[in-house]
Amino acid sequence: MLVPFAFMEEAKRQPEVYRSVVMNILLFVPLGLTFPELLPQKWNNGIKICITCVLGLLVSLTIEFVQYYYGIGRAEVDDLLSNTLGTFIGATHIWIAVLISMLLEKSNHTSRGT
Repeated sequence: MLVPFAFMEEAKRQPEVYRSVVMNILLFVPLGLTFPELLPQKWNNGIKICITCVLGLLVSLTIEFVQYYYGIGRAEVDDLLSNTLGTFIGATHIWIAVLISMLLEKSNHTSRGT
């Protein structure tokens, strides 16, 4: 379906759709993890993340176009968004880990009353 976030409506009738979205995200995390390492080390991380996300978008767009053109599978904008999100998560995994660590540390300090 070519409507963004259409999966939310479909998931009300068929909860299995959530699993599909999560699997699409996880499918592209490895691309986000590995591709920035192939780029020149002198490039800053922001540029690497942007290039990696564009690559993830283009790979996903190619897959969805082939599905649409040849009528195989289901070409969906939600898959494109999920795959690109997975690429982003993989590319920014270090930043995400640091952010989660900071939030957990702040939470622990708040719960201790310090």
